[in-house]
Amino acid sequence: MTGFEIVVPVSFNNALLETVPVYGFSDNFNRADNPNGLGYTSGENKPWKRYNGLTAFGGRVVSNRAVPYDVTGAANGAWGAEVVNANAANGTLKATLVTAGSKFGGLTFRASSNVDFLTLMMRTTGSNSTLVLAKKVANTTTTVATSATQGIATDGSVFEIVLSGTSITVKCNGVVVIPTQTVTELAGNTEHGLYFNQGSMDMVWDDVSFTAA
Repeated sequence: MTGFEIVVPVSFNNALLETVPVYGFSDNFNRADNPNGLGYTSGENKPWKRYNGLTAFGGRVVSNRAVPYDVTGAANGAWGAEVVNANAANGTLKATLVTAGSKFGGLTFRASSNVDFLTLMMRTTGSNSTLVLAKKVANTTTTVATSATQGIATDGSVFEIVLSGTSITVKCNGVVVIPTQTVTELAGNTEHGLYFNQGSMDMVWDDVSFTAA
């Protein structure tokens, strides 16, 4: 034998092979400040996508945290949903509310556009701080359920949205705060993340993840 051969399987370079999807995501935001958005997740390098209303309102990275993106001249009530494609509709969305602030804003899940998504709001009015589970379908927002008590969202609270088919359960620090609700709309959507509102420029989030079921 005077030499040797290196055999490279054709499958390594086969463009017809199906790409295996990465399920779920995780992000600790430990990266350089980004004045224009949330960038890519720290766990899987998946891109954050923004849905919003009439302005470019949304989130950005500051000091290793996710905070609202302050757009000069944004209309009162401006909002922005920042989501990641988890390639899974069912599972658990989890996030740490570092600073509750004035509590407008929250979590977004099962999104597909700026007119179709579900939210968990920390509050929706100035006088009532109950959690609000809502659905926005074809640009019409409807309240699904509210928490039985007020003041649940506090600094350091860990929220979990458990999604299983048409069933949705909300937990705070491991305790159920909104019992299982049935929402038939948007059940197949796979984008989940954060919801920012101009009413809470002081709200701060960290350690966002989605674990597929």
